[in-house]
Amino acid sequence: MVKYNKYMEIEKITENGFNLYKESDYYVLAMGAITRQTPRDTTLKITGIDTATASIVAKCGCTKTNEQVIDATTMLIGVKYKECDRSFSKIVEIGDKNQKTKLKIQGQCNS
Repeated sequence: MVKYNKYMEIEKITENGFNLYKESDYYVLAMGAITRQTPRDTTLKITGIDTATASIVAKCGCTKTNEQVIDATTMLIGVKYKECDRSFSKIVEIGDKNQKTKLKIQGQCNS
């Protein structure tokens, strides 16, 4: 049985003004108010994950970029919200064979 976020921790590496915080069993990347010109690439460091069985699945207008394994339990991934909806809440699923979590990318796009 896969447990939610048993040991995994996510840290934001990119200094871009977005806020990353933990809420219960998932993480939120709060972008706030952005425009179409706002750079939306964010690099995250994930620790406590089995990198051999890691799975990162971006859904609904998000892409995963630059996946890099540091060691057996640490990796870097890039995530990017590529659309510009008025109000958005998109999901990236992160996990391995024993645990999983979600990263919710939230904000509002002002064209």
